Amino acid sequence: MTVNTASFIDSGLRFTPHNFIVPLDYQHPDKGNINVFAREVSLVDDTADKPWLVYFQGGPGFPSPRPEWQ
Repeated sequence: MTVNTASFIDSGLRFTPHNFIVPLDYQHPDKGNINVFAREVSLVDDTADKPWLVYFQGGPGFPSPRPEWQ
């Protein structure tokens, strides 16, 4: 299941958040669910269909780098 919230624009980039509710264990779905957050980042005026790039942030205690567009 996917739950989307409103996107926003900053410095020519569109940020669209996504929340996916998935089973904690697909083999044992009765063990509960977790919420997985993802953020889609694209140029505001870019309408081309492009492949997804998945970036996994470092570990606990390290801040996530912010996208920079110049």
